[in-house]
Amino acid sequence: MTIAQHATNILDAWKVQDGSVLGAALESASNPRAGRYFASRLESEQGEVLESIVDHLRALASRNELPRPAGRSGALALLSHLSSTAAAAEAAAQNTGGKTLEEKFSNSATNLPKR
Repeated sequence: MTIAQHATNILDAWKVQDGSVLGAALESASNPRAGRYFASRLESEQGEVLESIVDHLRALASRNELPRPAGRSGALALLSHLSSTAAAAEAAAQNTGGKTLEEKFSNSATNLPKR
């Protein structure tokens, strides 16, 4: 499952306001991430942010202090950002044949005819 999918699952579970659903989403997102391969440094950093959010939400849940879904929360904002940013990056990678835009354009620039 991708970072965007984990973030979306956590957001959806948070909206349901069911502790067991949220707990399952948090557990899924934190399943052994060690050794997971990240395609880029950005993806690795997004994974670290997701892990931090999961830890934070677990701590809040243990104290029954989860914010309301309609309320303001930095964790909600970050999850929303991860969900949309990672999904957009994945769509862009699919549209460029699995290459990043930088890779696509750097390869095409090196294949220009020589004068």
